[in-house]
Amino acid sequence: MDTINAVALVVFDSECRVFLLKELKAREDYCKKVGMLSFPITLIANGEDKDLSLVRLITKEIGQPIQRPPMFFGDYEIPLNTKYSVRLSVYTGVVNDGFFTARPSDLYVDHYGWMFPRQILELPSDEIRLEVKPVIRSYLTI
Repeated sequence: MDTINAVALVVFDSECRVFLLKELKAREDYCKKVGMLSFPITLIANGEDKDLSLVRLITKEIGQPIQRPPMFFGDYEIPLNTKYSVRLSVYTGVVNDGFFTARPSDLYVDHYGWMFPRQILELPSDEIRLEVKPVIRSYLTI
């Protein structure tokens, strides 16, 4: 099984809701389908470290800086299918107004909106990326 290295940013607002994106392009090899919801996730490109990938993620998928610097939350090993697993380094960030005015420059995602963590866990599996629920579950246990 090949391991993919990626970073994710779980952005919370003042009501403890999580910011979600909607996937606009399928990647069947990574079990990602059009319409699935996710927090921002990006692969770590060759020659990048986690910090540089995180900056690229914020720029491309959120489209504007978050108010406070992201904090490291944890590393996760998540099997995607029989061919791939992802080693996901997760960071958290906070915005004060729960509102992004910019649009993502990444053409494969769009802003979806905000949901409470428990609402995310109630979503059917085919509506949410595989990487999301394990991270949200661990957030709820701290």
